[in-house]
Amino acid sequence: MSSVLKDNPLDKMLLESYINESLLMLTLSDRKVYVASVLSLGEPTETTGMSETVEILPAMSGYRDKDTLCVDFTTDYNSIEEELSLTIRYADISQCTEFDFDIYSAINRSAEKPKKLYY
Repeated sequence: MSSVLKDNPLDKMLLESYINESLLMLTLSDRKVYVASVLSLGEPTETTGMSETVEILPAMSGYRDKDTLCVDFTTDYNSIEEELSLTIRYADISQCTEFDFDIYSAINRSAEKPKKLYY
């Protein structure tokens, strides 16, 4: 699978999150943001790459401010007893980056709003 996905950075990042159970921060086209791990990917093909959706297990979610684009986290899914998975269309993902809670905490330790992410 990795040989099919190696040419697309988004595919590669999602696959690595799936394999390593690591967290990603996904920004969607509507400025909604999820910090999540990847639960499943569709079957890739050599001609079209990944399927149209990805299933994630969110840890936190929020949104990017329309003016500053800083992330304001509003929901902590870790406080919910049940696991809640979400399916997102690839076309809706506008940005994807690795996420690390230690870096998040260090960057935001001195921020006025503790849930605002300058990341």
